[in-house]
Amino acid sequence: MLILGAVAAALAGVVVKNLPEKQASAETIAVDPQEIKSVRFEGKSLPLASLRAVVTTHAGEHVDDGKLETDRAALQATLVAQGYLAATVERPVITFDHGAFVAFPVKTGTLYHVRDVVVTGPSAKRAGVVTLVRGDEAAADTIARAHDHVVAVIGKPVDVKLHPDADAGVVDVELATH
Repeated sequence: MLILGAVAAALAGVVVKNLPEKQASAETIAVDPQEIKSVRFEGKSLPLASLRAVVTTHAGEHVDDGKLETDRAALQATLVAQGYLAATVERPVITFDHGAFVAFPVKTGTLYHVRDVVVTGPSAKRAGVVTLVRGDEAAADTIARAHDHVVAVIGKPVDVKLHPDADAGVVDVELATH
């Protein structure tokens, strides 16, 4: 019975001290319901290190709706930059139970791959070999390298236009020269 009483007291924010026989003492613990106890991501096969790197909300801080929205957008942008073009990160679910527990629901969707690459515009013939090929992951840094290569070769601005095909999980990349 003493064990059940101690469990109930702990759940109520009370600490029970073990004292000599038939003596007991209790202290009330101040619990800040807005203090974040944990931040986690809910989803399958998530790139956790990348997601943790962009989140600015941490345990020990107070719940800040603006900061959580900024984190949600940063998480989604990170996934898209890694090639998950249809990724969604929903508003965080916050559970209050002697503190705040924050969970970001994440759906990565398909990792998109390049289906086709085309250079268009007046300088297209001067672009040379494009460093992006069919089957490459549609990650932002991979596409940026191809863009930068074409800019370096032709010496003029180049726009990147992505044409995703959600059903096939592929994207056609257009490098439009000026």
